[in-house]
Amino acid sequence: MKAVRLHGYKDLRLEDVGDPGAPGPGEVLLAPLWCGICGSDLKGYLGNGIGADGPLRVMGHELSAEIVAAGPGVDRARVGERVTVMPVEHCGTCVDCRHGAYHLCARKSFLGLYGERGLGGGMADLVAVKAYQALPLDGLSDEQGALVEPAAVALHAVIEAGVGPGHSVLVVGAGMIGTLVVLAAQAAGAAVVVVSEVNPSRAARAAQFGGVVLEQGAQADLVDQVHEITGPRHPVDVAFDCAGKPGTLELCMATVRTGGKVSLVAGRKGSPPADVAPLQQLPATLIGSLAYSASSWDRTVALIRAGRFPVERTVTSRIDRDRIVDDGFEALLDPRRAELKILTRIGARA
Repeated sequence: MKAVRLHGYKDLRLEDVGDPGAPGPGEVLLAPLWCGICGSDLKGYLGNGIGADGPLRVMGHELSAEIVAAGPGVDRARVGERVTVMPVEHCGTCVDCRHGAYHLCARKSFLGLYGERGLGGGMADLVAVKAYQALPLDGLSDEQGALVEPAAVALHAVIEAGVGPGHSVLVVGAGMIGTLVVLAAQAAGAAVVVVSEVNPSRAARAAQFGGVVLEQGAQADLVDQVHEITGPRHPVDVAFDCAGKPGTLELCMATVRTGGKVSLVAGRKGSPPADVAPLQQLPATLIGSLAYSASSWDRTVALIRAGRFPVERTVTSRIDRDRIVDDGFEALLDPRRAELKILTRIGARA
């Protein structure tokens, strides 16, 4: 079968690989339909992210698919079902798993990214996963199904930070996850979502999605703009660092209200440490947000189905898999292309 495998720095190849064979007990065999390219994929492509080292890995963890075979113990009536794929395989027995926080399982594998079971990703003709990872589209389109995973990351951050009706929110960084946080915060009832983004095309798109975009300048100027927008009686309740760059956490801390919350959504590997003294002086709460819980995933699907979380608006291009390097990974790295989310057509059914 054909699959997209990462061989090293900017060395991504569509090549022939062995197929996964018949599904084992509790597994289903999937024929992927659409697969998104994630920021984690880009980091691996550039040699500095998850999955960049170790055995050759088939890329892709944001996908929709069709079940083509069911292993022992799985209802064969599921064959032919179209699904969205939750890429975290977990033990199911640890304390975190028993509480629905499978994303924190110490023995987890992440499809297409890392872990013992993570070598076979969604950019392949076939991929085997546990049956519990293949969840019915439940009224979603095939394309929406490939967007559930990143959308769940954003909604989980919004839920964990407690965004609710009437809140003022700041989102720093309007890449894919930041843009989805804008949409998720609006779905949660935020009255205003202020956005700081240095890339003009992404800033313009955030404005189209309802964000109030700051004019870029010195940090003091950004803080003043936030205060002008939210007003003294309605300061920022929750600030999200979705960029993880120097100065972005500091901007969040400088604008959040007393008793407010700052959520770290973006990874900060390689970023200089920030002085968190302002959080103590306010005081405010610093929250780390990682992936999504079972509850956050289910709520994401429900909101998309209800039309309150329009994730499909983030798609800027749809490409065939044989163009995955030039029109996929390289396009996302080129600021002139103004891409946000690229979906890759994997199967003939897509």
